[in-house]
Amino acid sequence: MKRSFLAYLFILLFSTSNLAQTNNTPYSSIGIGEWYDYRSLRSFGMGDLGIGSFSQTMLNLKNPAFGTFNKLTVFEFGVLGKHNEIRQNQNVQQSFAASPQYLAFSFPLGNYATVGAGITSFARTNYVVITSRYIPNTASFVINNFEGSGGLSQAYFSSSFRIGNHVRLGLQANYTFGTYNYEIKSVLTEGNSPNIAQKSEAFVYRTWNFKPALALLLPLENEKTLSLGLVYQSALDLKGTYQVNYLRTTSAGVPISSSKGNTPANTTVDRKTPEILQIGIGMQKRLHYSFGIDFDFYQWSGIRNADTNQTFENSFRVKAGAEYIPDINAVFGYFKRVTYRLGYSYQTYPYQINDVDLDEIKFHAGISLPMSQFFSRISLGLAYGIRNPKQNFQSSIEERYFQIMFGMTFSERWFIKRKLF
Repeated sequence: MKRSFLAYLFILLFSTSNLAQTNNTPYSSIGIGEWYDYRSLRSFGMGDLGIGSFSQTMLNLKNPAFGTFNKLTVFEFGVLGKHNEIRQNQNVQQSFAASPQYLAFSFPLGNYATVGAGITSFARTNYVVITSRYIPNTASFVINNFEGSGGLSQAYFSSSFRIGNHVRLGLQANYTFGTYNYEIKSVLTEGNSPNIAQKSEAFVYRTWNFKPALALLLPLENEKTLSLGLVYQSALDLKGTYQVNYLRTTSAGVPISSSKGNTPANTTVDRKTPEILQIGIGMQKRLHYSFGIDFDFYQWSGIRNADTNQTFENSFRVKAGAEYIPDINAVFGYFKRVTYRLGYSYQTYPYQINDVDLDEIKFHAGISLPMSQFFSRISLGLAYGIRNPKQNFQSSIEERYFQIMFGMTFSERWFIKRKLF
């Protein structure tokens, strides 16, 4: 592993301005936007699986209790691309964006403990929604343009501990930070000189939370292991600052008036996310195959949408996936040492659109290509998803998207003392 190459990637990926998506995703206008759920190269190809499934060659960002299975020093990063297609009635809009998804590092402390650190995209919002309406008894109409961008990133430090042969414990501390920007622009057509009124809002959030984790292992014959994982994520109490500005201009952009809102600069605001309980079960044979299923439960009840005051409902997500390595020790036949992955996930959302529930289905596939050193590898993951209301209604919005994740895993033994003969 080239230390200078890793240092360059570290500086590049840790730039928070790079941790952003720019797809137009209308449903990301609700709450904190689109969640990324600690996805990694391995989990992405397996339906975002990882609560009850572990790997000895790649990182598990979902359940920190499995960190002790990484016996080597592991450095891993992933870049996510997304092609998004929005359908409403007969209209179709397409967009594409790519950005760094995560950078993570894991280091073993003997045989019974492992520490890790990293930074990952946590949630993103990016949308443009345009509406228009006529003003009764006039020849004028109003065009409203709603835009939002920004999101949250998360820096974390994790530790995992091995207790005997059957129990693993993990704890992760998260520092969540980010900025959201919203803009509402209204164009009033009156004669030949339309007026434009614009409202801009900026939110800056910072907070801490913790993620304890547990893993139970039942060794079976022929190097097989049955595993059970449990992860609890405490709610994020996002405390931040808020600013609002108003601007009125002519169609040529000449200012007519401007002012700051009645809200004082840097006013403190709060936004909450749900408590999350995740349970997973998996079966694996050492360096040969793995499969499992995860259940995520989101405790949204009691939390309101800060923008519409709509009460959220509890939601859930189910994920299933598998991976297979034909023969990791094959001397001849490179593709026998390749890892192949498949997965599926189904998710409900905590809000309704026109009194209709929203859900999402997603199909995953992935592959990891081994490199020469130890268990280092290049990975590629693909996913196709559909997010839409369970029942179609007039002006309902359907999102169809294709995602691709590319990244690399570097695994090495560090700090080995040389023996002199």
